Amino acid sequence: MSNTRLNTPSVTLYAFHWSDEISKGSQPYAGNVDHLWQRCVALGEHLQIPALQSLPNELLQEENKLDEFTGDKAEYLPLLNQANKSDKEPFLRLKSESQPDLLEIIGEIYPLKIQDTNAVDLTLRYGETVEVDQLSLLNSKGCLLPNFIQASIGQTLLIFAEPSDNTKDYKTLADACVEAFLKDAEKTSVSLISEGQLFGSPVFEYNTGSEKPADQCQILVWFDCYPTTLSLGEQAYHSIFMLLYCRHKIIFAYYQARLYYQQARELYNQLEPEIDNFATSQEETLEDLKQRLKQIPRSAFQYTKLLRDIEDYNTTITTIIKNYRAKLEEIRAHTLPEDKVDFLENFCNRTKELQNQIQIDLRYLQPGQQLFEQMIDAIRVVIEINAQEQAKHSEDAEKERDRNLKIWVAVVAAGFAVSVVSSAVNPRPIESILNQPHPDGTMPWPVTGLTYSVLDIILHLCLGLALALLLRPVIARLVPKSRN
Repeated sequence: MSNTRLNTPSVTLYAFHWSDEISKGSQPYAGNVDHLWQRCVALGEHLQIPALQSLPNELLQEENKLDEFTGDKAEYLPLLNQANKSDKEPFLRLKSESQPDLLEIIGEIYPLKIQDTNAVDLTLRYGETVEVDQLSLLNSKGCLLPNFIQASIGQTLLIFAEPSDNTKDYKTLADACVEAFLKDAEKTSVSLISEGQLFGSPVFEYNTGSEKPADQCQILVWFDCYPTTLSLGEQAYHSIFMLLYCRHKIIFAYYQARLYYQQARELYNQLEPEIDNFATSQEETLEDLKQRLKQIPRSAFQYTKLLRDIEDYNTTITTIIKNYRAKLEEIRAHTLPEDKVDFLENFCNRTKELQNQIQIDLRYLQPGQQLFEQMIDAIRVVIEINAQEQAKHSEDAEKERDRNLKIWVAVVAAGFAVSVVSSAVNPRPIESILNQPHPDGTMPWPVTGLTYSVLDIILHLCLGLALALLLRPVIARLVPKSRN
């Protein structure tokens, strides 16, 4: 089949990339709003197509773009600046530079914005009959594959050709076309996942199988084998384009939901050791608990946000499925009775599996949200109990200090009272003691009156203090203990 000839074969790239002009960077892949146009410039440099290299100069400026983004055009906005074009065509015609021993490449590029997404319809073709192997030059070194284009939402490649030979083994021919197209691409493998018939001609669907939308590539091989295939395809063009857009948006939303599920699982796994430590630890201080209470709400907030985002993506898928089905019905309106578009309908059935998986993920994660809340409530209760216990301990200590102060005040008062009583009973005990004559009849050393007074005071005080200290246990019993 490598020697089979194809009449004017073409390869169309449908690529979709987030634009942060509307999302304002809220989407995880918003990034550079001009990314897709810059990759087209790089593609033009690689294939020596001058019009592609100057694509950014042909686009609407920001202010004009926002002016046009109103009314019915809000979901579908062509981005070529018609003021710069004399032919007023919505697309830009392409032509490669003349190179020895290389076939001339012609084509068109149609840049547009669909809601929050930059999109491009880029067609490259030969203007003559070529062998199947020549398809590799349209994808030189994999320049049309995800590794080069890097469209965050995804891309589809459509190989459209009319077999010049009277072959009826279209599947073998489709395999040969894909093999030739990927000849220069390193480590790129695809598998046939479905086949059908559209507008009277056979269609074969291949996929690279990558889970990440930016790395995934759907390849359609469509042979022009019926007189009205091309005209019906042109009539259904916008429906086909929007159907592919919906397909990639659904896959992207599912991938993001699963990515957020993994992140939520990681947070949940981090919580489980915290629960075990909290349940078994008996030595955590109040400061440790407060620090834990600062950390867990942050994780809980992030966990709740992830769950909300997963639910939002599930809602997004539900909405886009309706749009996908609507575009599929528009395509059916142009089909022939013998057409088989099950390969498009099968994707609708697949979306049910995707949403079922998201629902399973949500049911698994939702108890974790309650667990976060219960963990926070439990820590708050423990902190409150510990705070109350510390407050009670401090209060009891303060009351005990007040009681001890009262006891010592009572002891001092009792000492003074004893001193007063003793001084009333014997005002000058020192004088009566010191003025006693010695056994030999002589008088003691004479002492002045001031000395007697000082010594009498000291004696009375010492007597009162000694007696008060002996009575302290009795006084302590008389001073009541504080009650809570």
